[in-house]
Amino acid sequence: MWRSPSPTRALACLRSTCHGYSILILPPNRRVAAEEAPATPLQGTGRVLVMDDEEVIRNVAKRMLELLGYQVELAGDGDEALELYRSAMRSGESFHAVLMDLTITEGLGGRETIKKLLAMDPAARVAVSSGYSNDPIMAEYQSYGFSGVISKPYDIQTLSQVIDQVIIQKSQWWKFLLIHKYI
Repeated sequence: MWRSPSPTRALACLRSTCHGYSILILPPNRRVAAEEAPATPLQGTGRVLVMDDEEVIRNVAKRMLELLGYQVELAGDGDEALELYRSAMRSGESFHAVLMDLTITEGLGGRETIKKLLAMDPAARVAVSSGYSNDPIMAEYQSYGFSGVISKPYDIQTLSQVIDQVIIQKSQWWKFLLIHKYI
């Protein structure tokens, strides 16, 4: 009898038969304790700008964020992201959060774009995203001006938590200004 190493995941096994190979897929054990069940992603509202040079990642992130309740716009590099952000500010439809890839093959990446974005809007709330988890920016993201961090690949649960954290920080920005008597 085959057993899945995790009660929440299916198990796939390759078996040899006299006519070749067959794949046996066993469903997960349905008797999973409530605390082991995956948490529900956090729903939200607002506008999110996703900047990534890989179209597939942009589209998947957009779909996940739309499922969570967000309106999403996409940018392929920092220049495009800055133009979309500037245009949104002018129209009065600012972004509540930005998800920004750290490394862009051609064009401005997250490292350069965050500086220009914060010069344009000091209240901008940006989560940095990268598949290179050993980059110092990923470990010390706040000292570079980012409000959140997410490593690739990410799932909808993690994405929902990071975007929610970033948006909550943005919604509390006015309190910071009020406390420090900037308004």
